[in-house]
Amino acid sequence: MAFYIHLMSDKTKKRLKVSFLIFLACWIVFAQSCMKFRISDSKAKEEFGQKGLQVSFHYTDVNESGLHYVKTGADTLPTLFFVHGSPGSWDAFKIYLMDTGLLQHFRIISVDRPGFGFSSFGKAFNLEEQSLLINKVIQKENNNK
Repeated sequence: MAFYIHLMSDKTKKRLKVSFLIFLACWIVFAQSCMKFRISDSKAKEEFGQKGLQVSFHYTDVNESGLHYVKTGADTLPTLFFVHGSPGSWDAFKIYLMDTGLLQHFRIISVDRPGFGFSSFGKAFNLEEQSLLINKVIQKENNNK
């Protein structure tokens, strides 16, 4: 690769640099506009309220780590439990938590994985640690449905 760059004219090198900078700028703008990682509880509550839906936000301490999760639907219904990818937050599943068809049949919970969203944000956890902490929320919210 270095050999080919050495053979390029100065004009071609300059075009390549400009093209790379344009690509980088576009990628940064795209990444910022499409990859939000969390939404505040107050903003989410407002969005749910505009649709006439109730949502509750929960913070719980598990083994000295704060976990944040969101719950919609009746506690008497079976539970759908959503866990986002990496990176991300509970609101990756907001459309499902707002789905009135699903809410007729399920209580829906979406958790911020440990280290993401509002669950000990920025603190590093391996997947085993994350799963053990999330399991505590699952046990706490178990309604035997």
